[in-house]
Parts: sequence; structure tokens; C-alpha cells
Amino acid sequence: MLMEEQATVGSRIKKIREQLDLKQADFAQQLSEDPKKISRIEKEVQFPDSNFLIQLGERLDVSLDWILRGVGKMFLSDSDSSSANFFPSEVDSGDFAFVPVYDVNASAGHGAFNDFGSEQAIQHMAFLNSWIHGNLSSSAERMVVIRAVGDSMLPTISNGDSLLLDVSPHFAGDGLYCVQLHETLFAKRVQRKSGHGYQLISDNPNYEPLEVNEEDEDAFRLIGRILWVGKQV
Repeated sequence: MLMEEQATVGSRIKKIREQLDLKQADFAQQLSEDPKKISRIEKEVQFPDSNFLIQLGERLDVSLDWILRGVGKMFLSDSDSSSANFFPSEVDSGDFAFVPVYDVNASAGHGAFNDFGSEQAIQHMAFLNSWIHGNLSSSAERMVVIRAVGDSMLPTISNGDSLLLDVSPHFAGDGLYCVQLHETLFAKRVQRKSGHGYQLISDNPNYEPLEVNEEDEDAFRLIGRILWVGKQV
């Protein structure tokens, strides 16, 4: 079967909206979503989460097979009744990993209190398993998504960006991490200091590094390594 000429998920979702002759605001209202989210998805800045895909199928009769792979008909009503299925077996069999999204903020500024361990997932984001295996040295079972707040990591991380974390509790060398210091989560560059302790470095030069010394170690915890940043526009 020929693949749909719209080569990306975002471009196919845009085609659905245009086929329905809807503006982004009207399309968002149909799905009970934020118009800014529609814009980010169409521009390939954000991958649609599982709830978004479910709403497309249930409210607009769209085929998930067509959205994700460009295969078959756009609308289920255009397909043979015997094969029309919003969740086709090819997708259900494991093409995607659905990573939990937590309503937790990692400060890329001066910090805000969060108790990460007490949070419940509010939705899931879908990532291609082939993309995970080809680009990330991690397993989907160890991943979560949280949100960044603040400006101390500009231009690498902006306020509102999504952060994909590997929550394995170990230091894997200098790099980008989400860490907890006292009652605050931070997204920072973490460098191990000679001897004991760490230095938490901001990419924004307006912020001074934070020092984690031996006496702070009881209040310091590595939450996870930042694997990917989903940018806002």
C-alpha cells in the first residue's frame, strides 16, 4: 500500500484540519485542546500524546494508522467495515512507547517546591520505539516527561519545554540532569567536583552556579538524566 504523501505526523494532522475546513482554534475546540498545542503539533515541535490521538479517533472518526504511518484511509468511515479500527494491530503490537507525563515542574530558574514521588501521571506522550532505540541510550520503562519552568537554562531549555528523563538514580557523567536540592527540582548541567559534591551550572550566564558540597549531600538527589527537550514556540 502506498504511503500518504504527507510524510510526518504533524503534516497529516494539519491535512485533517484542512480537510474539515477548520481553523486551528476551531479544530482545538473540537478536541478540547489548546490552539497553541495544535500549532506545535503541526509544526512538529510537539508529538501528539495518547489522549490527543484518542480524541481524534473518537470525535472526528480519524484512523490512527493513517495519522501515525500514512497508511490506509484518513477517516474510518471511508475504510472497509471489516478493517476499520482506530487502534490497528500494527500499532498496538509495539511500534510506540507511551511515556507517562507528570504534572511536575523542574526549575530552570530559581526553583519551586515539588514532591516528584507523590505525583500521578496526567497523560502519556507517544514515542516511536525505533526512535528511542536508535537515538537514546535508555529504555522506555525508565522514562518520564515533566515540564521546565524558568529561564536559567536558555537557550537550551525554555520555560514550558517538555523534558524527557531517564529516571535511573545514578550519575552517568557530566551532562543535563533533573536534580532535587532540598525541596526544589532543578534542570541543570551537572558536573561532579573533584573529591565530593557537584556543581549545578546554568546555560544562561545571568545565573551563578549552585554548589552542592559534602554537607549538602543528604539534601541532594539525582532525579534523572535529560534525554530530549520538546520545545515550545
